[in-house]
Amino acid sequence: MRGQYTLLGQVLAHEVRLQYPDIPLPACTEISYLFVVIMYGHWKMVATLGLDKSHRLVARRAIARLIASYRHAPDASDSADVWKDAD
Repeated sequence: MRGQYTLLGQVLAHEVRLQYPDIPLPACTEISYLFVVIMYGHWKMVATLGLDKSHRLVARRAIARLIASYRHAPDASDSADVWKDAD
């Protein structure tokens, strides 16, 4: 399962980078890690609590604001490579 989440995270990092080339790859990796963690929690929550369709708009606005904050202050030079294999 870790391999699947790692692949998803790497793909998301590259997709964010393609869409927002002004955000450095380490920052895109941080964003992808956050998205994967949130998606995992979301799936668990929906499985137990259900989902109101109107909430997708709240999520989309939050994602847009998060990306805007990284575009404003993109430095993530001290970020670890979260997608490399754990020791």
